[in-house]
Parts: sequence; structure tokens; C-alpha cells
Amino acid sequence: MVSNAVRAVQHLAQEIEHHHRPGLNGNTVQERIRAASALFAPGNRYEADPDYAGLNEITAIRDSIEHPQAHNTYSSDKNAWAQVPLAWIFSNKSLDAWTRFERWFSRLASDWKAYLAASAEATTLTVERGIESSLQFKKAPSSKS
Repeated sequence: MVSNAVRAVQHLAQEIEHHHRPGLNGNTVQERIRAASALFAPGNRYEADPDYAGLNEITAIRDSIEHPQAHNTYSSDKNAWAQVPLAWIFSNKSLDAWTRFERWFSRLASDWKAYLAASAEATTLTVERGIESSLQFKKAPSSKS
């Protein structure tokens, strides 16, 4: 869940970047999606949405899973138990974070789809017939008369 959520945001940022052609700056998924969303909705700050906290929580857990250290694999501190990914996953905190993330991501993706639909341009495709390939083929076609 955590890996797929972060990967989904990365792919959306990549799609937005591909559509607008500038290189996105940023090392974290939060920095990339902030820069990407500013390309198509400059007045809308998606990071100000309260549900954006779900992405932050999921990203922190994903980092703990991928980079295990003593403080995030076991904690006897009753106030720091949620920093341990396994405890977080088995608690309702994971479901709450996913719900917040899903609401935020759905809104962002819907706004992106609406932007694409509104900014669609007609494209003209010119086709020239009768051009032969210059690539060699294995066997010459048989001529049946």
C-alpha cells in the first residue's frame, strides 16, 4: 500500500511533467508533485489540503520500511510506536492515512483529467502513401501470377 501510493504520485508527477515539458525539480515525492501541480493549477495549493497529511504519513512509513534503522524497527516508547511500520500497518492509523491520501489523490487526479479535457487541441495528421521501407527483409515476397 505505501509503496504503491508513493509510486502513483510519482507517476502522476511524471505525466504532468511530460505534458508540460519542463524538468521538475525536487528530491522527494512531495517536492515533485508540488512543482507538477503548479504547472496546471497554479492557484490551487494541493499541499494545503488537510488530506495531504495522508501522503506525508504514508511517505514517512515507506521511508522507514525501505531504510530500516534501530528507531523505526522497534520502539518501547509508548508515544513513538507509530514510527514502527509494522505497528502502524496493523493499527487503524494506516487505514486513516490511506483514506486521507485517497481523497487527496483522487481530487488531484480528477483536476488533472479535467485540465487535459479543457486544454485538448485538435491535431492534424498528414499521411503519405506509397513510401517503401528501406529496411531489408529476410525473404523476398513470392510473385504469384
